[in-house]
Amino acid sequence: MNCWFSLTDNDIEWDDAIQRRKLGEISEPVRAVFRTLQPNNRPHEVLPPILRILRTLNNADKHRLLRLVYGAMVKGNMGFVSEESQEGRNWRNFVNPFELTDGAEVFAMICDRSAPNMRFDRTEMEIAVSISHGKRSPADPEGSDRSTLTGLLDILYTEVRAVVYTFGKV
Repeated sequence: MNCWFSLTDNDIEWDDAIQRRKLGEISEPVRAVFRTLQPNNRPHEVLPPILRILRTLNNADKHRLLRLVYGAMVKGNMGFVSEESQEGRNWRNFVNPFELTDGAEVFAMICDRSAPNMRFDRTEMEIAVSISHGKRSPADPEGSDRSTLTGLLDILYTEVRAVVYTFGKV
């Protein structure tokens, strides 16, 4: 029996995979289990569906594409002090979500009006090896499109174990 674990992102792709016999000759109960494990049926609370990330990484690997990792700020504690009152000023914080290179701006605070004589009183940053994986939802402007490499590997490991365990019960 030839059977592939096809990963589809929606019901239309699933129906097409079934019609093209991508799953080979398998029983309806096993096919039903396959369907429950598809990325669109296993959302993650923060990341894109984990099996979708795994498929993307696997496709890059089998096409011999280099998947880049990079240093990114994952946590920080930065602050400013001034002898002048900051009451009534509106501040916006910006964290650089992209690859950090020498001289790159990692953080900025922008005020709605002039704030002279400000100075840093603390600068603490944690930088980790990260990998891009896309956002959970393109409509989520606050969602992250990257994860630390070790954190993502742990999540992938847990998901694959869950999928294998599911098939062990069929």
